[in-house]
Amino acid sequence: MVNNVLLLMVCQNILINTLNNLGDDKGEVARVILEKIHRVAESEGLRDEGLYKKYPNPQEIIEKIHRGIGGELLQLSLWAPMELEKLASLDKFNRGLYDIGMALQGLDDLSDMEEDLDANKVNLGISHLINNLSFEKDNLKLKFWISDENITGEFRRFLSQCTKECIEKSLEGFEKLREGGYPVSTNEAVTLMKILFKLRGLENLWEISYENR
Repeated sequence: MVNNVLLLMVCQNILINTLNNLGDDKGEVARVILEKIHRVAESEGLRDEGLYKKYPNPQEIIEKIHRGIGGELLQLSLWAPMELEKLASLDKFNRGLYDIGMALQGLDDLSDMEEDLDANKVNLGISHLINNLSFEKDNLKLKFWISDENITGEFRRFLSQCTKECIEKSLEGFEKLREGGYPVSTNEAVTLMKILFKLRGLENLWEISYENR
């Protein structure tokens, strides 16, 4: 614990000194970024299922957890230039990164359902199963859940809807990047998302969700 605190203090000092050199002599930008980092850490801490009397619903997870560890985490790289430069294009980039971060966190939750179930971590996909499809958590068995033979009926529709939402959210984010002047086409955005699905072992969900959207 002591080592972690010292590391945090060192990182904080590096951040403040760097921003001072960039013109943040009053420390306002550093304060904003440190608040954002705290928000991300706080959101990660809320993933412990033991904190809740009942499994949180999807909207709670999106607002209290995914917003921090997904959307705002991806935005961190832009907060310093946004506060220092005040450019309209950076604001569009920032909003685009938020959408992409939220989409990727949703995708991560789908790929981590079995792991999070075993570790008693709050997961958006599991929340959908419990709150929207009336599954009992104690009876959930997700081993090999992503294999083709298991993706049938109601479960198939659930996975299709969740992944469609991730894809649409990410494409909205890439569109905002284009509006800000970042040279990424729709085809390039789709290709990138398809690769990310494959890296997470979810390529069959891509076929279910994107090709039939």
